[in-house]
Amino acid sequence: MPIPPFHRLLRPVLQLAAGEDITRRSAIDAMIQQLRLTPEEAEQRLPSGKLVIGDRAGWAMSFLTKAGLIVWPS
Repeated sequence: MPIPPFHRLLRPVLQLAAGEDITRRSAIDAMIQQLRLTPEEAEQRLPSGKLVIGDRAGWAMSFLTKAGLIVWPS
């Protein structure tokens, strides 16, 4: 299964944030489990070297924060 674009992670990340304090790491781990990514898929990297799932979860968190739906932990 290919890793979905960040806009498809908005709802799962928002649901995760409703139940607990959310961090980038917890969002990445939850998305790996929820999407049932294989270890190879979870380790896919962008040309910049960043994890694809980490980048997309981070963008989802950023957009949800800007919309005022979640609070980024300090």
